[in-house]
Amino acid sequence: MPDEIVHVVEDAFHRLQQPQQDDAPSDADLANAAQVAVHNCEPGLRGRIHAAAVGGHLTVTGTVDSARQQSAIEAAIRALKGKVKSVTIDIEVAGASASGDAPHHTVHHEVASEPMLYVTRYCGLEPYSMTAALHEAMDVLDRRFAELSLQVPEDVVVVYRNRLLESVVLDIGYILPGTASQIPDSAELKLGRTPEGGMLAAPAQYGARELFVVHDQLLRQAHLADLSPANFAWQRFPLKDARLRVEHPASPLFLPVD
Repeated sequence: MPDEIVHVVEDAFHRLQQPQQDDAPSDADLANAAQVAVHNCEPGLRGRIHAAAVGGHLTVTGTVDSARQQSAIEAAIRALKGKVKSVTIDIEVAGASASGDAPHHTVHHEVASEPMLYVTRYCGLEPYSMTAALHEAMDVLDRRFAELSLQVPEDVVVVYRNRLLESVVLDIGYILPGTASQIPDSAELKLGRTPEGGMLAAPAQYGARELFVVHDQLLRQAHLADLSPANFAWQRFPLKDARLRVEHPASPLFLPVD
């Protein structure tokens, strides 16, 4: 890389690290700063990691040779300061899918929180039990949204927590419009927010044993990367698919990590 290009890229990196006033960094600055961060922590991976930004949303993709490299790059990207609206890191470890120790396609996201109205259901791990709980909860949410004259959203959020050998607790919710965020709690319906922050994610089938296999794989991936996983996981998928009385399509399973 010519010296003048190196200097331009490093200048973009330093601009992003400094406090910004009114001038948000350009998409080119964001992408360049990410490339510098990668080069500084893993210079041997030049050309294998790619960064792009659109409208302040940064995406970093590529392939590395080890979980250590993957963890180092993810930490370097997440440490970028400045006006980055969101970060998606999609870096695979070469050969990891064949080892069985990690999900076949793990992605690192930064996710923003949104207000939601939700109900809690207790069920078994069997697909029929989880699906019954989901449909019962959606019926309750549909009625409440109709009473409030709110448009039913396109997606449903399902949070899986307190998972035991034979049972799991589901928080099932609809995203609320910002103008409706002051709705009071009721005996059954609660106000809350969707999870936010750094997430590991991999495709998983809702209502099937594979869901919890992927959950276990994400937990192992978090520990390998020296990340602290949350004690819950969650999915978000189209409401029209959730209404079907059959297995739902695969949707990313998110595991919050610190």
